[in-house]
Amino acid sequence: MRALTSTAFSLSLFILAVFAFLLIPSPGDEARAQSCSISICKSAEGAGDTPFTFDAERPGDIFNFQLVAGSECVFLGLDPSIDLLVTERPTEGWELADIDCDGEGLTILPIIRGIFVECPAPGGGATCTFVNAPEGSSIAPIPTLS
Repeated sequence: MRALTSTAFSLSLFILAVFAFLLIPSPGDEARAQSCSISICKSAEGAGDTPFTFDAERPGDIFNFQLVAGSECVFLGLDPSIDLLVTERPTEGWELADIDCDGEGLTILPIIRGIFVECPAPGGGATCTFVNAPEGSSIAPIPTLS
């Protein structure tokens, strides 16, 4: 009888632990819910598989990535009050014609060959598409914020 009671008690503790694990959110879940996000996309009609290289910088983190026109966008997260710089490197035969941003809850400002992004409060999100044209076919790049 004692073995049965001990087994029942152990099973009860196990079930309680499983429910606690499933019902209590982890700090990572809360942190992700409070961050901002921005997607960087590329448009360059006629570029085919030409890779376009981007540099990005946020406090303590400098990195680069490549996009091909029409491919998937790069998703970047940033915490509230953290800023992000994204610039496009020159690509032979192409010039940056426009940067079109759409979203809300982020501060997005144009800079030379890119954007400055700040997350003033949790939950902001946007998509910015860097638009290229064949070299010599456009006027100076004019970022637009929709």
